[in-house]
Amino acid sequence: MFPVLIPTLISTAMAAFNARALASLVTVAGNTLSKWLTVILNALVKVFEEDEVRELLATLDEALRALLGSIEDPEGLNTLMLHLLGW
Repeated sequence: MFPVLIPTLISTAMAAFNARALASLVTVAGNTLSKWLTVILNALVKVFEEDEVRELLATLDEALRALLGSIEDPEGLNTLMLHLLGW
C-alpha cells in the first residue's frame, strides 16, 4: 500500500488534502514508517521552502508533527537522527 500512496501524496503539487491524508497515514504506519521517513520528510520540507499559502503551510506543519510524533522504533529514530545530521 505504501509504495503507491506515498508517492501520490508527496507529489510536487502537494495540496492541503494530501498533507492531511499523509498525517493520518503516518499515525497508523507503525514500523513501516521507518522505510519511508526520509522520503516523506524531504517532500514536506521542500514544500515548506517553496510554498507560501498559509492554509497549506499550517496543514504541512500538522503533517510534520504527526510524522515526527509517529516515530516509535529505534530504527526510525536512528534514521531521523542521521538524516537531520546530514542536513
